[in-house]
Amino acid sequence: MSLEAHVVGKIALVCFLLFGPSAIAGQWETIATMPGLEYLPESAHRIGDRVYLIHRNTPREGAANFVIADDLDCQNQALRISWANGSLGKVTGRYYNNGKSQDRYASVDFKAADTDQVFYDWACKLPLQPERLVNVRTEQEGALTQVDISSVKRIGAVATLWMRHDYPTINFDPPYNAPFDSKREFVRLNCDTSRYSILVGYDFMPDGTVTDGMIAPEEDTALTPSDSYAAAKEIACNTSMDLKSFAGIGGITSRPKPPLPPKRGIEDVAIPTEVAKAVARLLSILPDEPVVSEAKITQTSKSSLVQTSRQVIVVIKPKKDGTTRVQEIYDRGVSVDREVLGPVQLKSKMNSNMAEASDVTLTTSLTVNSGTWAAGQEFSFEIEMPATAGPKKFEMSCKIGEPIEANTIHRSLAGHAWPLECDRKGDSKMRGYYVGQLRYFFVAHSESSLGRSDSTIDGIEIGR
Repeated sequence: MSLEAHVVGKIALVCFLLFGPSAIAGQWETIATMPGLEYLPESAHRIGDRVYLIHRNTPREGAANFVIADDLDCQNQALRISWANGSLGKVTGRYYNNGKSQDRYASVDFKAADTDQVFYDWACKLPLQPERLVNVRTEQEGALTQVDISSVKRIGAVATLWMRHDYPTINFDPPYNAPFDSKREFVRLNCDTSRYSILVGYDFMPDGTVTDGMIAPEEDTALTPSDSYAAAKEIACNTSMDLKSFAGIGGITSRPKPPLPPKRGIEDVAIPTEVAKAVARLLSILPDEPVVSEAKITQTSKSSLVQTSRQVIVVIKPKKDGTTRVQEIYDRGVSVDREVLGPVQLKSKMNSNMAEASDVTLTTSLTVNSGTWAAGQEFSFEIEMPATAGPKKFEMSCKIGEPIEANTIHRSLAGHAWPLECDRKGDSKMRGYYVGQLRYFFVAHSESSLGRSDSTIDGIEIGR
């Protein structure tokens, strides 16, 4: 299957699943050897034997249209699609990995196909000078501003060039959670007015992988002395400068970066020994009832901050060690994993398609201050967990009510449930039920400085 046919088929298949605006602009040119395809000339860039560019089908009203970022290995006659924006009518969006990952970055391998030979021949023979980077400025927080000297061109008062911004570490770009250690930008400068505009941009990883990009030209912006683009103007607008011998401020242009830490789930992180001892103490207090293997609660939550209600799915899995694994599934692509024991959270991790997943938040200290579980009694505990501004500590006390039949909360439940009214000192209050069969504290109402929240159970599926 040819490149064009493959892409059109994929776009038609996935467009209805995609969402989000995809602004595209620029002066496109027809690819003479491939009727029906166009490319953005300013997007074409050569790094060694690799050519990067943006192409699209000639737009057709009422049909599937696409804009694709290409990464070509000219030496090995191989191609990979870094990302693609697709549209079908008013439905638009981004996909990675040939349509397998929607609106979230995913890597893809190079592939060689004889049917793409015409595309290779055209792209790899574009008159592009290989990139030659020079360091021109060190920015705050260790970023390096670089200029591709071989790309500098000037016609009248207008100069164009490729720039690279090299960062000390690998970061992630929203909304696709795309990793990058550097950004390359094709910049247009007006030497007379000291204004600039970024026409095209790519996010890169150290191995040359493109992970994201922008192809909607920005508005002209005035240069300031502190602006990293001011260094580019000093080079591109200096007609007396010998670019072939220009060395900038010296130094290496491709710095090694520390690897990304491995992604961890809450099962990969053990609670501290002292916390485990407190967990055993609290476990000895909680009522002992037969538990299910798994339960899924569908609940509706409404907050005073947001007038519309939202549905949340909570998957509950009691573990053999007495703790409970909980997954809260919110809007598309957002969930929270927790490990809890009654009202005590031991671990948590937020997962989101809109940003890099957070690391595991771990309770580093737990003190249980009471030793009975009976109606009218209170038990309390103190927790400490890490935070950006230093360890975060809080105290909570809970008053236990008379046990009730759990099926009065929902007909799918069995055994007993205990009303709990909990007060998190100086912070919030909550009330709900500790359900013995689930080994889970269902919070029906909570109040804090952020407002009030109420939850009701719509349905429960029990796995025994």
